[in-house]
Amino acid sequence: MAGITSPGTAYLGHLADLHQHISEPLIPLSVILQDAKSAVAQGVESQQQKPRTQPASVDTLLIEDLTHVRHTSFLGKTPAEPGEQPVYVAIAGAPGAGKSTLLEQVLDRGAFLAPNASQRVTRGAWLARILERCWPHRESLPDESMPLLDQQHAHSDARYAKTVLADPDRVFLVHSLLYHDHLAAATMAQLGPEKAKREAYEKSRARSNAGTNTIRNQIVADRYHFADGSTLTGGQTGRYLHGLQQRGYDIHLGLCHTSRAVQRASLQRREQKEGFVQVAAEDVEAKARLFIERHKVYAQYSTMLALFWRPRADADAVLGAIYKDGKKTVYDVSAYKAYIASYNAARADLVRPRRSLLARLCYGAQPPMPTTAPTWKEFEDILTTTHS
Repeated sequence: MAGITSPGTAYLGHLADLHQHISEPLIPLSVILQDAKSAVAQGVESQQQKPRTQPASVDTLLIEDLTHVRHTSFLGKTPAEPGEQPVYVAIAGAPGAGKSTLLEQVLDRGAFLAPNASQRVTRGAWLARILERCWPHRESLPDESMPLLDQQHAHSDARYAKTVLADPDRVFLVHSLLYHDHLAAATMAQLGPEKAKREAYEKSRARSNAGTNTIRNQIVADRYHFADGSTLTGGQTGRYLHGLQQRGYDIHLGLCHTSRAVQRASLQRREQKEGFVQVAAEDVEAKARLFIERHKVYAQYSTMLALFWRPRADADAVLGAIYKDGKKTVYDVSAYKAYIASYNAARADLVRPRRSLLARLCYGAQPPMPTTAPTWKEFEDILTTTHS
C-alpha cells in the first residue's frame, strides 16, 4: 500500500542525512548502514517478542536513542580553535588489559600517567625475569640502574579535557535508552541478571556500533578533540589512523599490555560488575594476537606513544615509557621490562606457535610463520628514528 514503508527506512535515511555535510567520512557510510540494518532486524525481533498496546515504531525508537546519545556526547564541547591542531587520544590493547579504565584516568587527569604515582610494579618484576629466561632478548631491556622518573614529568595535554569521547560501551550503552529498556526489572526477573545483561548487550551491539561510528564521523568532520574507546586491533586500524593523520589530527596512543591471567580475571570482574559481555573466550585470544601484530601501525602513525603494564586485575596500569619527538623516556623500569618481555614472548608464539610434546614427536618442530609484528628493536627504531 502507498505510504507504508518497511521498518528501518526512516532510521537509515536519518543516518544518511547526518552524513550529508561530510564529503569524505572517516568511517564509510556503507559500514555504518550495514550495522544499522542489523540493528533494525534486532529491533523488529524485540518488538515481536514483547508486543505493546501502542508500540512506537522501530525507526522512532532507534532515531530517538541515537539523538539522545549524540546530544549527551557533544554536550558542553566545542571544536578545536582556529589554528589549533585537534588531538586524537586512544588506548590500544587486548580485552581485559584495562584500556577503558586507563583512558578515563588519562582524560580525568589530562595526562598519561598512573593514578598512584608511588605504586610501582617491582612486585611484578618476577614475571619479566621469568619471561626473559624463556625468551632472552637482553639487548631490548634497559639497564637495572636506570633511575625512575617522577610521574610529574609524564606527558600532559590541556586538549584532553576538551575531547569528545566515542565509545560503544562506556558511552553509547551507558546513555542508550533502549539498552536500559532491555534491562527492565521484569526481564531481569524472568531471565536472571547475568543472562539479561548478556542478551541486552548482544541486542545492542549493532545499534551501538552504528551510532558510535556516526558520532566518530561527526567529531572528525567538525574538528573536535577526539577521545576514542576503540580497541584499535581490527584489520582497518592502519587505514583508520592514516585517515586521522590525513585530517590533521595529533595522534596520541597508549598501549596497555598485561598477562593472559590478568586478562581473564579482569574480564570476569567486569562482567560481574558492569554486565558487559564484550567478547567470547576465543575472541580474547584472537584480539590479543592482533594487538601484538598492530604494533608497527601504532608506531608509524602516533606522534606520542605511551607504554603501560598492568600487573594485576585489581591494580591500575603503570606507565613504563613514553616516546615523543624521536626520544624515549622510561618512567618505570619494571613496567617497561615486563611489557617488553611479554611482547617478545607473544611475538615468539606468533612466529613459532607452540606444539604439544606428542605433536613435536610426530611432526617435528613448528616451522617459522610470517607475522606483521615487528621485533622490539624494529618497533623502537620507528618511534625513535622515523619520528625524530
